Amino acid sequence: MSMYAKLLAAALADRRPIETDEDRELLLAEVLWRRTLLDSRTTTTATAPSATNALADELAYDISLITLARAVGISCDADDFERPMQQRQSLEDTLAQRGIQMTDSEDSAQYST
Repeated sequence: MSMYAKLLAAALADRRPIETDEDRELLLAEVLWRRTLLDSRTTTTATAPSATNALADELAYDISLITLARAVGISCDADDFERPMQQRQSLEDTLAQRGIQMTDSEDSAQYST
């Protein structure tokens, strides 16, 4: 297991389970906010974070993403994140297939059951 996956696993162990639709809605908002933060930092050199801050932002996004995926019944674990960018894309695609759009527009940022 990579160091990144170990950090992710430790953080996930402390995350409380998502039990209600309201929790899922709040979690989706968190995922979208964290994704927007990551996207803005990769497109703007003026706001480029330090390596430590970039790692923390990526971990926070992945923790939220995994928690959301688990909340809707998608099986995933920190071990799957040996290649974080590929696994993020895979989870985002799977969530989209289940009706959970990973965009921050008013029309598509919603949790569908």
